[in-house]
Amino acid sequence: MNISFKSIDAGIPPSLKKMRDLYSDLFSDGKQYRGALVQMLSDEIGLSEDKANVLSRTAEFIHNSSLLHDDVLDNSTLRRGKTAAWKKYGGSYAILAGDYLLARVIKDLCVLSHLEIIEYTSETILELIEGEWLQDENFKKIDIKEDRIKEVHRLKTGALFSWCFKAPFLLSDKSKSDVIRAYKVGEIFGHLLQRSDDLLDFDIRNFENKEFFKDLPSGNLNLFAFNMIKDKEQNDKAYSFKTMNDFLEFYSIDLTAEVKKFDSQSLEMILELQNLIDEFDDFSKEFKENLKVMSQLIYWRTSDKSQRY
Repeated sequence: MNISFKSIDAGIPPSLKKMRDLYSDLFSDGKQYRGALVQMLSDEIGLSEDKANVLSRTAEFIHNSSLLHDDVLDNSTLRRGKTAAWKKYGGSYAILAGDYLLARVIKDLCVLSHLEIIEYTSETILELIEGEWLQDENFKKIDIKEDRIKEVHRLKTGALFSWCFKAPFLLSDKSKSDVIRAYKVGEIFGHLLQRSDDLLDFDIRNFENKEFFKDLPSGNLNLFAFNMIKDKEQNDKAYSFKTMNDFLEFYSIDLTAEVKKFDSQSLEMILELQNLIDEFDDFSKEFKENLKVMSQLIYWRTSDKSQRY
């Protein structure tokens, strides 16, 4: 299944060498899932190449703008295995670069002369900002409700994935029910990716050998950690641990059992997602199967069942 998407051109003027270098670093190692999803869906429903390219770039520009801003806010020093942009080029340049991408998004979308797309894209960017704001308000809080953590998931990750599925439909002649269904499919994709990231923070299915156990030490209680300690005593100490092993030992957590419970919940979401995909009457069988494979890859991070924890 080919999900590659490489049509990234932010149109940086040649005179802005530092910004061009920054974007070259930023885009060089990204998986570009969002742009690829938009491209696949646009091809399937028959959008023109020009429209598909605008929407694909929009998804990647919004996503990478959020990464630039988030790394500054979170003081994260690494991004995609390399020095974060703010650390390498300076915080002011990283923020300006993120702002530039958002400005390019609006400029690009104006070419489509489609007010609903511009309005919906603006709403999506507002949701991303709201999600970041809510997450920051959760800083080192223990009395957080599960619904609030899931709402951060929906806003920070699900909103843009929903955009990736809904936006192409808005430019097509598909029915309103298909547009609503596409939005829901994207939202579940986003939740699955975030749940997978929460597991990765505990070194689960960390096939890329990324840094792990970063959330709690930085004051962020992710959903997987929340589930493990919500019924534990002294859960107010959760943010004090510097290593994953110390955290697991203090609370006497059986990590294998906790992962299985979390995976079971995620499998229910995957099943719901696949049922929604089957309800698209105009999708080819091959395309539906590709989307289902992607839903598995985005959560399990592998197609090899033997490597699933």
